[in-house]
Amino acid sequence: MALLELGCGYCTGRLIARPCSCSAEPQAHDDVCVGLEHLRVIDEGSATNRGIAINSATPVPFENDFFQGHVYFLVKTTPPNATWQHLFVGRKRNFWIQVQGKFKRPPRGTIFMGGELPRSVSVGFLARSLARLVSSMMRRLLGTTHVGFGDDEERPHCVFPLFQSVDEMVVTPVGAMPPMLGQAQFGETLVAQQRRKATPLGGETIHVDATYTFQFHTMYADLAKWTIVNVPGMQDVPLRTFFQD
Repeated sequence: MALLELGCGYCTGRLIARPCSCSAEPQAHDDVCVGLEHLRVIDEGSATNRGIAINSATPVPFENDFFQGHVYFLVKTTPPNATWQHLFVGRKRNFWIQVQGKFKRPPRGTIFMGGELPRSVSVGFLARSLARLVSSMMRRLLGTTHVGFGDDEERPHCVFPLFQSVDEMVVTPVGAMPPMLGQAQFGETLVAQQRRKATPLGGETIHVDATYTFQFHTMYADLAKWTIVNVPGMQDVPLRTFFQD
């Protein structure tokens, strides 16, 4: 399941989070986090599909045709991760991603962020109905959301506009010092946030010489349990309800 897309429309380099069968030998992977041996994050934009360390103590570099920078891929675990416990304690958040870097060229169209399955899947009527209900709740909670079940033209996905939807974004011009990754806040003011979120789709301005620092966190995806949680009026839903791998 892809959890981050950076680029134009739905085509970019991607970070892919998916369950894996490596729990028997977690020490064989330096990108596997204790307590999350079943989960791996893959940089699909790299030449080797290299792993991205979960809950890394230092920012992880990544690069694709559109963007170059660093990322933290943080997941709430039990027992808590000593390095990142401060970001989760006292909050309902289960997953947190922070990105900092520069665009290599201006994107053509709106940049989307979200989840994507690697291939089309066949789901039963009940699972499809449940997926529609979940997507409806996501639209209510997140605003503009695009959901597709997959066909010959595109993979199954649920995405939302990055510029308008991330929890915080700071654009740092050349010569200025960008905020440091790993903090709970980057310093975006409430007025700047409201103005950004109100930007019409297609009205975003991307500066290739600026540094973009943004973060997104959610309490609705528990990747440690591979489950959708905390959706109002719904019981927790295992992601395997919709796909097996």
